[in-house]
Amino acid sequence: MKKILSTFMALLMAVSLLGVTASAARVNRIRIISPRSTEIRVNRTLTLETRITPSDGEYHRIEWDSSDWRIADVDNYDDEYADIIAYRVGTTVISVRVFDENNRRLASDSIEITVTGPGGSTGGGSGSGGGNNALDRDPEPSNPPAVTDSKISAATVTSAVRANAVRGQTSHANFRGYSSVASATLKSANTEMQRVGGVVLLNFDTMNATNTRSVEGRLTINPRHSANLTGDIQLGVYTNDGATGSTRRKFERFFSNRVVVIKAMQKGSYGMPVNYAVKIGTDLANARQLMLYSYDPVTNRAMTINNSNIWLDRNGYVHFTTNLGDDLVIADGALRLR
Repeated sequence: MKKILSTFMALLMAVSLLGVTASAARVNRIRIISPRSTEIRVNRTLTLETRITPSDGEYHRIEWDSSDWRIADVDNYDDEYADIIAYRVGTTVISVRVFDENNRRLASDSIEITVTGPGGSTGGGSGSGGGNNALDRDPEPSNPPAVTDSKISAATVTSAVRANAVRGQTSHANFRGYSSVASATLKSANTEMQRVGGVVLLNFDTMNATNTRSVEGRLTINPRHSANLTGDIQLGVYTNDGATGSTRRKFERFFSNRVVVIKAMQKGSYGMPVNYAVKIGTDLANARQLMLYSYDPVTNRAMTINNSNIWLDRNGYVHFTTNLGDDLVIADGALRLR
């Protein structure tokens, strides 16, 4: 009887161990699910989807890359999808890699993307235009000249939406140097998008004060989220010491982290999610984890912003999503008191 019980317990333990091993299986394959066509027109967006094997496999992060970001590059992405933005005519290879918690590569895949001109041609000029989503990559941007302290008009935004909207696709329209946009303007843009049947993401750029060809910060707004907005949205985003120095010095005094501070001119909430892309350089490039905080200098309180999808690209722009403005602090991990 003792031998039977011993054998039974051993079997139970084996089954338990097998169950743990199976549930902890790592990803061993990732595949890009190609759309029907891997061709994309200049200034348009192509969405790629991935599939991992096993479907419930464990991994730490997924990383996307382009072999030539001047032709097309990865814009917004999450664990399953990536938006590819086309900049100019040519061919590039988009790659996706899966890593574990020790930054060891578990699996990878790639796909060749061909960018054609406005008429579908693979030859001819650079193809840059009003819908170009590049930040400081193009030394001769074709966007409107910078305008100081100006609210953008509804006519300007609606005209850009009308020019860039394509039924069933997501595209971009760029605006540089405007200080604010009215909620009514965003609602008009949404009405125009609904009429066409496409999505146009509005990129509002704050230009660098010393290099007017370089974007200091960008706010990307989807007019679809504007239904409940009232009043004006403030568009300025700054990283200079005059705007951020006080908050940065306070955090450096009390915490041992490396920090970067971003000053958004919007007070409190935007009333909708907004995508940020802000030039912070490479000071945090080797950080194992980036954490985002909202800081209120009046109450002297910092609040962790979760689910921001924060990441740093190779050009030194930090990307994240939040509905908050004011002082935003990026740290190399959870805040550590000195």
